[in-house]
Amino acid sequence: MTTESREAQQGGSIVEAGAGRRYDVLGDQLVFKGTGARGAWSVFEIEKRPGAPTPPHTHAWDEAYYILSGAVEMMLGERVF
Repeated sequence: MTTESREAQQGGSIVEAGAGRRYDVLGDQLVFKGTGARGAWSVFEIEKRPGAPTPPHTHAWDEAYYILSGAVEMMLGERVF
């Protein structure tokens, strides 16, 4: 049994390539791709417009990014990466 099918059996979800619920957030397109069992994690594909800023904000959860093309600048406190 694959990890994906175990997650799905435990209440997670998997979305096929090209599919997923779409959201417009501050002009960016977010596509929901999946979630782990009991909401342990979730994955979104984000299509950002070149040069489009995201206002500084915080979450009560961790975030991770995998950049497919282009470059991003991120802030952590006062530090810019």
